Amino acid sequence: MDHVMELVEFIASHTQQIYDRIRELYQLEKDINLDDELTIPELSVERCPPVDKNNPNIYSYNRDYYLWAIRVTEKLLNVLNQLVLFYNASGFVNEDDYHDTSQIINWWIPHTLKVSSAYFDNLQSNYDTANKLLDELENYAEINR
Repeated sequence: MDHVMELVEFIASHTQQIYDRIRELYQLEKDINLDDELTIPELSVERCPPVDKNNPNIYSYNRDYYLWAIRVTEKLLNVLNQLVLFYNASGFVNEDDYHDTSQIINWWIPHTLKVSSAYFDNLQSNYDTANKLLDELENYAEINR
């Protein structure tokens, strides 16, 4: 169970860090385009369902965790892709070729109840991809400042 709790914290903290960066990028666009009507989305990580202390059931907990991990991972992908669409619509694109930024399509979604080092590696790859994309979008916005 400790391994699963470690993984819950890993997912929750990394996802929230990316959500915080996404909020900052919405704010950056708002500042650059003087867009007072833009509402910056509230982004927070859904809490993982707790273990029932009166009737602990590790399989049920793992299944609950597994479904939670899928929801959190898919929502993060959706939020990132919405930001990409928003930045493209705002004209914050690569000035070298003026092409829109591509949405993320290669994203690992949890597909097993088994937790392993590969599981962490795949999640870390997602977070690295997200941060690289956010760096790119931030750069495009700064160019338009």
